[in-house]
Amino acid sequence: MVTLFSLAVGLCYLILAAIFLVINGLFLLTLIINPEFKTNTYRIIKCMAVACLMQIFVFTISAFMTIMQTVFHYYVDRILGIVFQSGWLLYVSLSFALAMDRLFTFLSKARDYSIISNMLLVLSWIVWLTVVVILSMPGFGYSYGEYDFLLWDYTDETGSKRMNTIEPYYDMTIFGSAFVMYMFVFGRLMKLRHSSTVGFFTSEVKILIVAVIAFIYEVMLVMTSFWLLPFNTTCSTVIINFAWIIECGMFTSITLVINTSVRGRMVALVRGVKTTPVASREIA
Repeated sequence: MVTLFSLAVGLCYLILAAIFLVINGLFLLTLIINPEFKTNTYRIIKCMAVACLMQIFVFTISAFMTIMQTVFHYYVDRILGIVFQSGWLLYVSLSFALAMDRLFTFLSKARDYSIISNMLLVLSWIVWLTVVVILSMPGFGYSYGEYDFLLWDYTDETGSKRMNTIEPYYDMTIFGSAFVMYMFVFGRLMKLRHSSTVGFFTSEVKILIVAVIAFIYEVMLVMTSFWLLPFNTTCSTVIINFAWIIECGMFTSITLVINTSVRGRMVALVRGVKTTPVASREIA
């Protein structure tokens, strides 16, 4: 049954999700059509955009579930839950892959760096496929009906409870490891700042800024979602869901703010202006 509250919250979910859906879509399209973004690093970033799109697409559909106060059908809820959670854990894995990618730019030769980057990308998608298979099994699931159609969460089944216990530690370990690698990269940059080109130094510092902001937000979100904020009030449930929607657009949005090259290409794409590709070392 549609209520004034469900209508208001659902519309807010829908508007925010739709905005980030468009931003992520344009961001991904910009990276795909411009040849200057066909590097190993940008290949990982493209996959991160795909992972964000998986989640934000589900949030867009679930906004209607909030409005209508229904999951529509058991299998709709089950499939969307699998898409959402596998997309999130794909994003987590790709965050680690991106950090490793930046680290190995300083530690490996060009050929080895390319092989390692591609291996990390493949491993991230293997993680995604593994999560899809696990959540498709009996006893596992991710549903939008657990908290009055306001939030995606693990079901009360035995397998889901185990995943709910393990996941925050997995997330925190991955994000923490990625952050340590970025700190190492930054330390190397400080040593090389006088011998490196200005463009290379600036691009790596921008990567660090994006990484630090994303790390702080993601760690706080995981801690709040799993440990700090109980889901026993409607207000806390709505706040957490809004925070997850924002998470789906954070990496892309920060990258667009920091990276003038990608932002310029995306603006040109929206305006329908043709641009001439230029060589660039700017990554994020």
